[in-house]
Amino acid sequence: MKLTLSTWQRIMCVQTLNAQAGHISTIRKALKLLEILELNEEERVAVELRELQPGQYMWTDTQRRFELEIKDRELAAFLRRAVEQYGQWPVEYAAHVLDLCQQLGIEEGSDGDEDL
Repeated sequence: MKLTLSTWQRIMCVQTLNAQAGHISTIRKALKLLEILELNEEERVAVELRELQPGQYMWTDTQRRFELEIKDRELAAFLRRAVEQYGQWPVEYAAHVLDLCQQLGIEEGSDGDEDL
């Protein structure tokens, strides 16, 4: 799976993975994905990323997008489920969220609110 993600999308994917809990296989999958999704030092410098406090970030280059590839289908499916099940998406970033969902192949209506 090839993805073209903004800094915000990468940080949010990392947060969705950090929110995972469960069996050791879950932890291993999340760790493998974090190796791909977390920004390395060079990327942090390029976007001028600063951590204000744990979990709160600021960066200057808001237009930068990163091309990433998740070659393992099982890992790609795990990321898709983690993003789909995450319940803290901010509406003010709807365009970023919807773009991420489209890239991951998450269909509209698969939000868990079918009973409403």
